[in-house]
Amino acid sequence: MRIPGSKAAAALGRILAGIGVVALVATGGVASAHTSATGKATPKATAATATFPPVTYSRYVTTSNMYTMGCNQGKASDAQGQHDELVLLNFGDPGWNAAGTFGAWDSYLGGFVPNAAIETNVKNYLQGFWDCTVAGSKSFMNVAPGVTNHGSGINSSNAQALGVAWGNMVKDLNSWISSKSYTTQLGTLGSADFEPGYGVPGYALAWANGFGSTGEAYYDFGSADGCPPYGSCLNGWTQADEYQLVWGNPTALAAPQIYNAAMAQEWASISAWGGAHGSAGKIVFSAALSQYQACLDHSDPCSGMDYTPLQSWQALYSATGQAPYFASEFSYQSN
Repeated sequence: MRIPGSKAAAALGRILAGIGVVALVATGGVASAHTSATGKATPKATAATATFPPVTYSRYVTTSNMYTMGCNQGKASDAQGQHDELVLLNFGDPGWNAAGTFGAWDSYLGGFVPNAAIETNVKNYLQGFWDCTVAGSKSFMNVAPGVTNHGSGINSSNAQALGVAWGNMVKDLNSWISSKSYTTQLGTLGSADFEPGYGVPGYALAWANGFGSTGEAYYDFGSADGCPPYGSCLNGWTQADEYQLVWGNPTALAAPQIYNAAMAQEWASISAWGGAHGSAGKIVFSAALSQYQACLDHSDPCSGMDYTPLQSWQALYSATGQAPYFASEFSYQSN
């Protein structure tokens, strides 16, 4: 997998190899390796890396026909110049059914969906992408199926076990990609929409620890509700909790929600906290996430939370001095 980077190397992020974390940093527009004492990347925004990247759709999953969705993403990627991209797939709230089977509750897919069915749906998405890119395409997609920390499932004593199960699903997906010889264009990670407003921090941290125990990487695409510099984080969360989930965990990567300027400032403050107190230094932000298309899909003005992908990217860049490698926006569209 590439998180993030070009075919030759990854810039401003981490590659999780079988033996550990390798950090790479872009210098003068050329990606070169650098491993810090903490094993983290040291970001360096240059004229070459400060270019607004092509925008990709992340999805609130509303259909089980994910082959078509992946196919259209592949066509779009080639049309945009065969770039690297990040796609988050939000399957809803983690939990289990009456039989004790783990999965996620997704109202758009009719309720509970077992992890096995989610895995099949994601494979269809990956297959669609592969089939619909041109022969020899250099398009590379990092696909991150994810859940939230909302609901009674994750906010329970089963939080860690749910994380382990999700991590094992991602491991299976990467094994499938390898078995199909698709690794030149595809890689999978997990993801989670961690938000203080959804519950207390302990259960989110337990899920992340469980997921990390599988050796797979995940993107935190959550928020920092109420956090400094605007007050205290909601539900007893602290900047330390936010930092641990988004960057302190060895397998954590950062793709935060940036729906307005205040959200960018919250994440900049958390990164600064990490620089002073964290185990891995300041956060390296891989992506800026917007919801502009999702608002249009539901005819919702999203007043005050309606940044376009460019505005989100610029806000995070301005607040942190980092140029995120990816730009993605959520959509409810099923194609």
